[in-house]
Amino acid sequence: MQYLLNIVLTASVAVAATVPSFSKNAVFPNVFADPSLVQEPNGQYWAFGSSNNVSNVPLAESVDFVTWTLQTFDALPHAGKWAASAPAVLSPNVKPLDNGEYVMYYSAALANNTKIHCIGVATSNDIKGPYQPTPEPFLCPIADGGAGDPSIFFDPVDGSMYLVYKVNGNDLVPGGLCGNQSPKQAAKPTPIMVQKVNSTTGLTAIGAPKVILQRGANEGPNIGQPSLTANYNPDAPNGFAYFLFYSSGCYDSVKYDARYATNLNGPAAGLYTKAATPLMKSGDGKNLHSPGSLDISGDAQHVVFSSYECAYAQGRRQMRTGLVQIKGLNVTI
Repeated sequence: MQYLLNIVLTASVAVAATVPSFSKNAVFPNVFADPSLVQEPNGQYWAFGSSNNVSNVPLAESVDFVTWTLQTFDALPHAGKWAASAPAVLSPNVKPLDNGEYVMYYSAALANNTKIHCIGVATSNDIKGPYQPTPEPFLCPIADGGAGDPSIFFDPVDGSMYLVYKVNGNDLVPGGLCGNQSPKQAAKPTPIMVQKVNSTTGLTAIGAPKVILQRGANEGPNIGQPSLTANYNPDAPNGFAYFLFYSSGCYDSVKYDARYATNLNGPAAGLYTKAATPLMKSGDGKNLHSPGSLDISGDAQHVVFSSYECAYAQGRRQMRTGLVQIKGLNVTI
């Protein structure tokens, strides 16, 4: 993925002042939760979101990262034979492959056990889709509670492709996502994992997945929505520092936030070191309520994320945009 390498290496180029550090309001009024971002070489931006009342995977486009147009078609009309009917497709993530196709990873409930979500994969010749799913899920650790929140990363050092995701241990306890701290039931692990993937087809795992982040005592019942990027760092052994963005808490709680952790040694080189404070939290900006589900582009600058339009998780989960600044191992927005 040579153009992704070029994007990372030119991340220090100044960005037009018309883009604020993060948008004061949602980019459009519609529901658009858990967005993922694709930045194409020609400057085009695409965002893909979790299911709404119209599409399994809604998508939006922008030519300047400021004005966005919500498309009228579904990028993933069918989630696969393994997925529950009328599926709630969650956290779709799209990237171009070495073979010229586009790959989408996503989460959906199993047809034969709707309490468990697994990660599916689909491909298309067109970034807009329609994406065609494989017959079986890509990752499905049922005994651990399933998996979700997939996100794709290409290492600028050697072009290797990785999938970061979370294990849904919270689905093994009563109450699901927000019930994982019940005093009546021992909390289950919800680690963030990394899996190396064949970068030509995006359909084959290479080796076993590794744990790169565990939930901390101050991070509520759940961590998830990982997104990985790299930025040049002369102190790193291979010249790049790795930044893992993630969310903690329940998505519909005022405590839901966006955080990050770092690693100087490689995308899959052990546990990441967490930053001391969240990157974003409720109240950090006008009408900023429960910000999280942040996804970062290959330039290590442009981000999209979700927040509620009203306080205390009322109203719609909508998409906002932003720019992060990376200095050393510190990130600000």
